[in-house]
Amino acid sequence: MPNVVIIYLDQMAYYALGSYGNSFVQTPNIDRLASGGLQFDLGITNNPLCTPARASLLSGQYSRTALGAIGNEPADESSPRERTSLLDPILPEIFQQAGYHTGAIGKWHMPSDPFLLGFDYALHAVEPDNLVGGYYNRTFRENHTDKAKLSIDNAEETFVEGFIFDFLSKKTRDYIATHANNENPFFLYYTIELPHMPIGPGNLPNEYVTMYDPDLVPLRNNVFKNGELAYDEWWFKVYTISDYIFRNVPTPVPDRKSDELPEGFNLRDLTAYYYGAVTATDDLVGEVLDALESAGISENTIVVLSSDHGENLGSHHWFNKDLLIDESIRVPMIFRYPKSVEPAVNRKQVASMIDVMPTLLELTGLKGPDSMQGQSLLSVLRGETETLPRNHAMIETEFYHIGIRTPTYLYGMEIRDTEFVEEWPYFSTKPGSKRLCLFDLETDPYQQHNLTGLPQYASIEAELSAKLSHWNDTTSWAHGDPPPLPNWMLERAGAPQ
Repeated sequence: MPNVVIIYLDQMAYYALGSYGNSFVQTPNIDRLASGGLQFDLGITNNPLCTPARASLLSGQYSRTALGAIGNEPADESSPRERTSLLDPILPEIFQQAGYHTGAIGKWHMPSDPFLLGFDYALHAVEPDNLVGGYYNRTFRENHTDKAKLSIDNAEETFVEGFIFDFLSKKTRDYIATHANNENPFFLYYTIELPHMPIGPGNLPNEYVTMYDPDLVPLRNNVFKNGELAYDEWWFKVYTISDYIFRNVPTPVPDRKSDELPEGFNLRDLTAYYYGAVTATDDLVGEVLDALESAGISENTIVVLSSDHGENLGSHHWFNKDLLIDESIRVPMIFRYPKSVEPAVNRKQVASMIDVMPTLLELTGLKGPDSMQGQSLLSVLRGETETLPRNHAMIETEFYHIGIRTPTYLYGMEIRDTEFVEEWPYFSTKPGSKRLCLFDLETDPYQQHNLTGLPQYASIEAELSAKLSHWNDTTSWAHGDPPPLPNWMLERAGAPQ
């Protein structure tokens, strides 16, 4: 049976990669992976947020079904000693039961301990998803199931001086070398926390910070509004100062002298930093690919590369993630398996996060549980068909915005008013209008023209609305009903973004 490696990136914009059309940013290793496998141009995350996306990847379910929530709260507030979500069999458990050795290395940000979810080996930061220290000088916890019941018990803790990704990459390469020639195959879930903020000076090695000239970076059309370039001092500080968000959410505090941005800092500077982080990520991906080749197991290893969500980076003058726009929901989605996958670029089939689990199980000849809500993409990977009968992805965000993404259209609606902000960049701002959106992404790839209510799109709008509403009405929540709005959202209702 083949080995399986999932390389899961964090906040990786599809538009930042060479294989997805970016000729400015250097990503030779991801491009190499794509050229040897099948790249879905329409990779879609079913929830553009960290914990929900990871839950969908590992369970093959929408986050409301897998977690009973659509935000990060299950990971941030649950006890890791309990399994109160992800109650159906998930991917590592099925591989483990089939005789695979299962390992998880890198960012965790899930509600339960890795050993409760089917992993034999786990290495992750002690402070769960806490980036106060940035990407330098953090403590990691490493454990094996033969040493303790849970990875948090009796684990070996290591304080890593310097750039943490050098340490994590070495551990990943060691894992591959250790298990390469074992009788049983392995499943490795390697999560790289980049190019997620913090980025820029002090957060990444200087070679990446200075790699791209801000004056030369290309910008997306929708970062301009009425001719003005997106600018947000608060967000610029969140991106570049590792502890800024932790000091200011939910209650803002006075800035320190060291919080001042460099004079003249703008979106071009931030974009250059982000692209440097993208290349740093690409180098880490290359080290994994080289390790597989050095171990002589590339031909017998399935490699999947994707990301939990994209990066807005000033699109529509919004930052971060979590929106019903392509910058948030479109992600890289690449499958490589030389023995069975035909190298190609697929531009017609929508491939979503919930499809990864059923695809990998069919590709390895394992039976998946009936609880999966995704579909196998194997016939597309093998070149037997270019599209499947179901060719769309359903999306939900923690702001209770839901959407359906087809190869051509994105339709969305609000199903619960969180009162978080008064205006969203995709819903109509006309007084009395419903919070709906429809975009033709072939003619309007930057989502600048909401088509809802236009007579010539009435039939398309009605069809997509019916599909999305039916999905919302029939897709179950893990604990029966949607959860209450989280305190942080209630406290910040009406705050500017």
